Amino acid sequence: MTRRTLYLVTLGIFVAYTVWMIGPYVRSTIVRDSSVTTWARFAVAPIKGRIVGGLPDVGSVVDDEGIVTTIRNTHLIAEERGLEEIRDRKVIAEARLQDSQTYLADLDRHRTKLARVRVEIATAFKTQLEIRIASLREQITQNDASIEIVERMVDRESGLANRGAVSKASLDETLLRLSELRATRAEQKIDLDFALVRLEQAGDDVFLTEDGDTPSWVTLGLFELDTETNLARRQADESLILLDEAVRDLAVAEDLVDTLRASPVHVPPGSTIYSLFSAPDASVVEGARILEWIDCGDLLVDVPVSDVEVGLLNHGDPAEVILEGESETRAATVHLTRGSSAVLGLQDLAAVAKGRSEGVGQVLLELDAEPNDAKTCPVGRAAYVRFPDVGLFDMLMARLRL
Repeated sequence: MTRRTLYLVTLGIFVAYTVWMIGPYVRSTIVRDSSVTTWARFAVAPIKGRIVGGLPDVGSVVDDEGIVTTIRNTHLIAEERGLEEIRDRKVIAEARLQDSQTYLADLDRHRTKLARVRVEIATAFKTQLEIRIASLREQITQNDASIEIVERMVDRESGLANRGAVSKASLDETLLRLSELRATRAEQKIDLDFALVRLEQAGDDVFLTEDGDTPSWVTLGLFELDTETNLARRQADESLILLDEAVRDLAVAEDLVDTLRASPVHVPPGSTIYSLFSAPDASVVEGARILEWIDCGDLLVDVPVSDVEVGLLNHGDPAEVILEGESETRAATVHLTRGSSAVLGLQDLAAVAKGRSEGVGQVLLELDAEPNDAKTCPVGRAAYVRFPDVGLFDMLMARLRL
């Protein structure tokens, strides 16, 4: 093989390698294989049931209410049974509380009656003391008169006994009688003083018997009444707690059943319906996709590029975009880059570039919005993209690792 032939073969191999290396770049630069896209967002069923009220048309814009359809479930046997059990628990708690309150009212009436009876007995007790005091004073008065008489008799009999006119035994008998009268008077005075003390204390609701004890009628039935009252109050408090719990549980259960019975499907107002995954009157399970919606005010561009070019681009780098059917260049910036083994597909994006194929990397651009984009919603339109900071020479140098 001549030197010229070897040179031509080497040159051919180099050219072929160069074409193969920069081919994706040239293609992405010349051919409009990029696509306007946006994030794919899905409305899912919040409950299981049947779709009622229809579904919006593809391409329609969601109104300010944001409700696209409603799901209704008429088969809530377990939930409704649980709701009835809570209602029964509430009724039982109300009945127990009413019974406890009624019993407390009866105890209060009984306490009032006991208090009235106690006042009547206390009045009678004071009256008896007053009569007793008057009787003792009268007895003391009479006893004092008897003592005076006996004392005169003693004086006379003492004189007669000294003269021998009366026997000494008669005088001793009279002196004994005087001693007994004086002892009786002392006892009567003690009884009178104690009766006066009892009367004074009775004015302060302190009642004493003649033995110094508290009469049984003072505390008659109070211990049992207090015990029953405390028990009834405890039962009323427990019933009130159970009632409050039942009311709260019932409110939560009713809200839950109402939600499970019928629940609207919401998407943000102003969103555009992009595709449907279900149909009116269809049965769905919780979490099933109902429809796909997009935000036409948040536009991206999916650009298929080689892995080499992916490595040369950074977040925020500028890009120039021309949409199919337009002649003016739009500004864009690099939002996300992915290598060929980890590109985003239709699970993430509403549309993907037509140049997307195996072994091709991905660049997502944030496209500057135009006033008319929200109405026309150019998602899916082809686009031409150029990165002004990355040229053919940069690609060649990166491929050659220079």
